[in-house]
Amino acid sequence: MKKKKTPEELSDTDKFRAMFAKMNPNTNTPYLVAVLISLVIGIGGVVALVSLRPDFDVLVVSGVVFAFLTPTTTSILSLMKSQETNRQARETHLSVNSRLDAFIKSASDAARAEGLQEGRDKANARTDALAGKYTEELE
Repeated sequence: MKKKKTPEELSDTDKFRAMFAKMNPNTNTPYLVAVLISLVIGIGGVVALVSLRPDFDVLVVSGVVFAFLTPTTTSILSLMKSQETNRQARETHLSVNSRLDAFIKSASDAARAEGLQEGRDKANARTDALAGKYTEELE
């Protein structure tokens, strides 16, 4: 079983992912509930009009109610789609950032290793030069 990391052990990208997951769960339930509630209210209003005023021409009023519900429903559904697109864009951004962080870290490690090797080579050359100089003096 994988041990859960403490907040100190998480990278900045993982911290942001955790915060984003709490803030914005991957669910469309609130939007779908809003659509269903608005449809129930609209249908309930039309049924109430028909039952309360049977002699009144309710087609016009029902048309107005459904004409109001249609753009409201489509706007809620388009908001749901935009939130999903926004969520995907954030995930892509986080993925690219984490790869970029890993690339920068590996480039830094490679540069450090190269610098250490170059330092060793210079130190060896200096030691060899000094050893050669003292060897000549002793002869």
